[in-house]
Amino acid sequence: MSQSYSELVVSAPFLLCKGFLMGFMHGCDKPFDYFFPRKKGVRKESLGEFIRETLDFDVHTHLCLPQSVLDSFRKAVKSAEPIIDMKIESEKEIGQSDFSFSFQIHNEDQAQACRKLIGSAKGKITLENYHPSEIRRENLVAVQEYAPIHPYIFEGHGTARGAFAEVMHFYLSIKKSDLADSILMSELHYELGDGE
Repeated sequence: MSQSYSELVVSAPFLLCKGFLMGFMHGCDKPFDYFFPRKKGVRKESLGEFIRETLDFDVHTHLCLPQSVLDSFRKAVKSAEPIIDMKIESEKEIGQSDFSFSFQIHNEDQAQACRKLIGSAKGKITLENYHPSEIRRENLVAVQEYAPIHPYIFEGHGTARGAFAEVMHFYLSIKKSDLADSILMSELHYELGDGE
C-alpha cells in the first residue's frame, strides 16, 4: 500500500522552511521523503494557489510530507513558532496525481533504457493510453538536404496516474535519468482533499 502525503502551506520563506525541515529530519529516527512542489515542477489545482504563484507572494512555502511524520512535524513547528515566526497555515491530504509524457528515440540502446525506465512504473501506477511503437526501416534512400530519415524509431506517449508518492517517484526518476532530455513531461498535477 502506498504511503499517504499531505500538502502543508507554511508561513515562512522557502530557505527558512527547508532549513527547519533539514533540522527536523536530522532529529528523526528514520529518514522520509519530502517534496517542495514549486521546486519539482508540480502544479496545484486551486485558483487561490495559482494567484499566489502568479503574484509571487513568497512568504508561504508549500511542502509535501508523508502523513506518518505530520504529528511530530506539527509539534516541532508549534514549539519553534515563538522563536522563528513560522507556522502551518493549512494542511490538505493529497489524492491522485498524474503527468503526461512523450518520447521519440532513434537509438536502440536508449530505447532499451527507456523501456526499462517506463516499465519500472508498471504495477505501481497506471500508464493510461501508453502504446509505444517501434519502427525499423531497411534500405533507406533519403534526400539529406531536407531532413534525415532515421532507420530506427521508438516512440510513445501516455499519462502516468496514481497515488502521489509513486507518481512523484516515477516523475523524479525520469528527471534524474540519462533520458531526461529525450522524454518530454508535463508538470505533475495533484488533487487536494479537504483539510484544515
